[in-house]
Amino acid sequence: MCNLLYIDEAGTTKMKNDQDPSLNGGNTLYFVLGAVLIKARSLEKIEKDVEKIKQKYFKSQFQEVKYSLKNGVFKKDLGSPSLIINQYRNEAFSCISRSDLTLFEVGQNKYECKQKGLIQSKDDTYYLSFQHLVSIINSHMHRYRIKDPVTVFINSIDDPHDEKMYKSYKKALENESLFPNFDKTIFSPSLNFAKSKFTIGLQLADLVAGSLWRALEGKDKTYSTIIKKKFPSSHDGNPMKYGYVNCSEWLI
Repeated sequence: MCNLLYIDEAGTTKMKNDQDPSLNGGNTLYFVLGAVLIKARSLEKIEKDVEKIKQKYFKSQFQEVKYSLKNGVFKKDLGSPSLIINQYRNEAFSCISRSDLTLFEVGQNKYECKQKGLIQSKDDTYYLSFQHLVSIINSHMHRYRIKDPVTVFINSIDDPHDEKMYKSYKKALENESLFPNFDKTIFSPSLNFAKSKFTIGLQLADLVAGSLWRALEGKDKTYSTIIKKKFPSSHDGNPMKYGYVNCSEWLI
């Protein structure tokens, strides 16, 4: 059965000249890629669960399930917006936690990476993150001998953004010295850009990326803790280097 991999981002790729975090939409200290690996049949079930959350909380059926939402998207009779957003997030992340899927994330402190000379541009930020993300997913597939094909989806924003994502992904995936045993007959070397508004998997990836970005940028692990068990981890339950990586070096 085909595996589906959905990837989304949180934080900005703009270079950072200071160590100040930003929770107000400015130039963020951290950039994050979040990924959801799920079988097509499991996606059908979780889509039904997500639709129930949408019907309960949102005015419109086309409202995306995302980490960050404006107050105006919620039904007016639900109560205080500040309380509703927390209830909504608890239900959304609990839904992910009990679903049959696997999560991956990479986080990058842009200031530290720039000071170390690792990144000089937005392209570098994407490429460094994709190196680590593809590496841990590849290791997971080998570790558990996953042989079903994987189709990759990324949120489409606009042509310049999509081109940067495409080039960085291809550059990371096609480096033979980085992935000498990478089976491209299983892991698709191409990207499928899709609209998150109509793609539940990308909406889940947004939630995942947003929760880790909040944990890194705002030191708030409320929601990343709820889904922690869905990340590959060591025998003692530590996801570091298995399901989560801090991008602090080039892999080649």
